[in-house]
Amino acid sequence: KIHIAGKIGDKAEMQLLDLSGRLLDQVTPSKDNTEMSSFDIAKLPAGVYLIKYTDVNQTISEKVTKED
Repeated sequence: KIHIAGKIGDKAEMQLLDLSGRLLDQVTPSKDNTEMSSFDIAKLPAGVYLIKYTDVNQTISEKVTKED
């Protein structure tokens, strides 16, 4: 699993994408930040993926690598 924690902005959304841009998973983080957002990548093949966080003020993208 990939866990993501931090300050959540208004109308936040997080996406897990493959490098071709295909949406693999999506979560709407809790605004009160009482629980950590996560993506379960156990069933995905080894490779590079993109985590994209978007709210009304910003978009942040980070590459993550899954190894077997």
